[in-house]
Amino acid sequence: MFATIINDCRDANAFGRQAARVSALLSCPVSTVGVHNDIEAGGMLVDILDASLGKKSIILVNVAPREKTKNKWENGTPFGYFRVGETIVCASIAGETMRLVHALGITSSIEVFDIPTVVAEAVQKNLLTTEEAVHITNTQFRSFEFLPRIATWITQGHTFTTDTLSLDTYFAKTNHRIWWVDCFGNCKTTILADTTKQTIETPWGTLPVFGRLTDVPDQTLAIVSGSSGYGTKRLFEIMIQGGNAAQKCTITSGQEF
Repeated sequence: MFATIINDCRDANAFGRQAARVSALLSCPVSTVGVHNDIEAGGMLVDILDASLGKKSIILVNVAPREKTKNKWENGTPFGYFRVGETIVCASIAGETMRLVHALGITSSIEVFDIPTVVAEAVQKNLLTTEEAVHITNTQFRSFEFLPRIATWITQGHTFTTDTLSLDTYFAKTNHRIWWVDCFGNCKTTILADTTKQTIETPWGTLPVFGRLTDVPDQTLAIVSGSSGYGTKRLFEIMIQGGNAAQKCTITSGQEF
């Protein structure tokens, strides 16, 4: 059993507290992945699921575009959960966080929690005191107070009231995105790799497509089947053989194209 936290609350204080809480409740190793936005979180979620191989594990994701959602819900975006093999994912649902797991066929729906309802049921099950329930309902740090607890309760076999959200109807068609720029300047995209294509039109020109970076001529900007993705489904990356694609093209994480 292991746990991974994907969160935009990524400073040392926030990650230290989250990791300690998860470890205390689940008694397992914990890794943390800091992201800047929901676009990055969606790609990271796919990659961590791929790395987890469906083994017994917990992935906790809390990222949402707060400026778009702060008035939509009483205390932030709702959380939900789904399973992939023995892996349980508990994640915020607003923004783009769930788009890639849906697009790659990992899940078509997510069970959504209403936090006040869940904590009230937890009190009835003697999992929380009334005072703890009030605190969790009103906390601004829900990925510290709520997410580790709900993940723990689910692993223990407890069930709670949820609403099923179909991702088939949740997401409208949108353009592709750059979801991550790595330390080499390689730009991970949301485009499913298809090496039968010879070129792809992008804002940075008509780029040739290659199956491996080693096949790309020196100093050539190209589309390459990257290491990120799920199972046999890999995602394209924009790369320069021997160079930094992000710097050359001024590409940033979250950019739409």
